Amino acid sequence: MVKYNVRSNLVILAAVVLFASVSAPVYAFNDSFKNFVKSKKGAACVATVIGAWIRLKTKPNSVAKHYKFTPMEDLQKLVALLKADISVFKALPLELIALIDKWVIGRKFSLIDTELDTKQENGSILKEKDKAIKSLPFGFIGVIDAYGVQQLEWIVKVCDSIDKMGKVLGAI
Repeated sequence: MVKYNVRSNLVILAAVVLFASVSAPVYAFNDSFKNFVKSKKGAACVATVIGAWIRLKTKPNSVAKHYKFTPMEDLQKLVALLKADISVFKALPLELIALIDKWVIGRKFSLIDTELDTKQENGSILKEKDKAIKSLPFGFIGVIDAYGVQQLEWIVKVCDSIDKMGKVLGAI
């Protein structure tokens, strides 16, 4: 039997709780997920993805706002770094960590609330509320979070609203 440390057990518990549901197909998925996580490679994959997602959510905007789509320049930097003599026991160069942080973790999608003040003909001021894009998603985990996780959160909110409306209409 494989023994895990406390952090690994917490990551496995969090992943199982995330994927737990009352539907039968999800139970089959949970069984296959548990078998996947029992292996060390599976546990490492789950821990890496959860760690990358946490890094995405906690990364300051000042770090991620300067990302530009320059794949060829970054690929040339990566090849140059990999050609260099990197020992396994030495710390990775900061440039390599920055490339991984840029292309794998990326930048999260964020909206900000804005107010536009418009002066009317009668002298009153009309305030219009709107949303503006603060930053677009970038990188592998950032795109998955923006177009997968955040969309699922929105669908859950809409389904909860429909469920509440059904309960109110059913009580009438």
